[in-house]
Amino acid sequence: MRLLGQDLESLRQQVSSHLSSDIDHLQAHKQRLMADIEALEGDFEALQTQHRQLQGTYVEALSQQQIAQQQAWAKRLAIALASHLQGRLETAITTPAAPQLTTSHQESLAPLANASQAVVALDATLQNALASLQQDLTSYHSSLSQQINRMQTLEQQGEALLDALVARLSQQLQTQLIPPGAVRNGHSASAPPDHRARPSGSAPGSALPAAYQG
Repeated sequence: MRLLGQDLESLRQQVSSHLSSDIDHLQAHKQRLMADIEALEGDFEALQTQHRQLQGTYVEALSQQQIAQQQAWAKRLAIALASHLQGRLETAITTPAAPQLTTSHQESLAPLANASQAVVALDATLQNALASLQQDLTSYHSSLSQQINRMQTLEQQGEALLDALVARLSQQLQTQLIPPGAVRNGHSASAPPDHRARPSGSAPGSALPAAYQG
């Protein structure tokens, strides 16, 4: 019985030692996983902050670019108008008077005809410039919308990837963190069969005195 008690005590100490070692290992692993999750959350917040800053910088740069384009368009329109008016003035100055315009009535109608032609030509120039401006604006807005959609898609993909990584780490943490009570019950349940084997092995020894008495 003393040997059995010593064996039981030795087995209990071994099981306790293994359980303590396993628990310490799991706790250390838990701390590492928690630190990794906190680091990932910090990186995610930093990425969100950086993304907002980049969006602000991008919008500001686009606004400055739009202003520069509008100024360029206005300058181009002014140059076109000035060139057209200069050409009309040079034509009016260098063109000799028609021989048939001898009466005062015909002389008064000539400037009106020239002015009407100049207005028509100027209107055509303005229409062309406005059409070009409208086309440039449409192309610019389309490009801006595509870039914004691309940035939003990248942001959604980054958030989904980070969420999946955090979920996987959490699942791994829950899987590896086995409750200590369940581990202890698993070891203690396997101990009794080993110790019941010893009494069954000592039964022949206890039967010998009965045989000698017989």
